[in-house]
Amino acid sequence: MKPDCYIEMAGSRRRRIAWVELDIGTQTVSGAVQAKLRRYCRAARARRAAGDPVPRVLIVSELPTRRERIAELAPRFARKEGIDAATARALFSAVDEAAAVEELVRC
Repeated sequence: MKPDCYIEMAGSRRRRIAWVELDIGTQTVSGAVQAKLRRYCRAARARRAAGDPVPRVLIVSELPTRRERIAELAPRFARKEGIDAATARALFSAVDEAAAVEELVRC
């Protein structure tokens, strides 16, 4: 697994960690993106089992239809890896750049 970016931010109230994937629309959602989501699910399970914090996965795309499709499919891909839909929704966010920054700075 190779995220495009790993971010760790600490504020006065809490710490935020995230794996960031920049999606520019060159890979198929049903192929390469699905494989990435499944690898993130496996990494999240392994970190949780080891007692390590699990970063959120921010999939950043400026293409609204891709964000919607990834957000819709992420829980389905996660279920194949043994992660329930609610946990998958908490783990993954498909967002635009502004929303990614907003989510990260709410420490």
